[in-house]
Amino acid sequence: MVSVRDTGGGIEPDALERVFEPFFTTKIAGAGTGLGLAAVYGTLKNHRGAVSVSSEVGKGSVFSLYLPVSRGVARTARASREEPASLRLHGHVLLIEDEAAVRDSTAQMLQSLGCTVVAFGDGQSAVEHFSEEHLEIDVVLLDLVMPGLPSTETLAALKRIDPNVHVLLASGYSQEGQAEAMLAMGAKGFMRKPFSMATLAGHIGPLLPAAAVS
Repeated sequence: MVSVRDTGGGIEPDALERVFEPFFTTKIAGAGTGLGLAAVYGTLKNHRGAVSVSSEVGKGSVFSLYLPVSRGVARTARASREEPASLRLHGHVLLIEDEAAVRDSTAQMLQSLGCTVVAFGDGQSAVEHFSEEHLEIDVVLLDLVMPGLPSTETLAALKRIDPNVHVLLASGYSQEGQAEAMLAMGAKGFMRKPFSMATLAGHIGPLLPAAAVS
């Protein structure tokens, strides 16, 4: 168990019950999407863990993160580190991710692998771009949970423009039912967040034209 404690203003009781809900936020419009704690919750659930929170207004909050104890032998840091090796990708990727920090870091990873990246923070803008530039785009990397135009509708709109579009889904928390439904709609794969550069390359590479991978 790991606890994270702060001495801030605390959380009001009505908000405390909803802090792990996707898109719930007490920030003003445009200041945040409320996906941070939802991603924490999903990551822990995906690793068979749990998270709890206690808070007192005016005194701060405590988040306690629980993870199962491993009975296996720990690998060394060198053995467990994933490396992208010498794989180079040369395709065009349309990245659709509303969380600015995740969008920027993912774009940087793709560019480090050799991809050309165009990134959008909402599905509607991405679809409009895709309608004009779809002949130049090899892969669409789509976040599974998006405000505004939902990811299912984004996928459907992309496929209306190009029925053969290669869409890779990504999510930071558990949404197996939605992912399965979108895979049935024609998405090409699903990737859990957070992911390493090697994992990203391993998912993107097979979706690119053979000439774009070296």
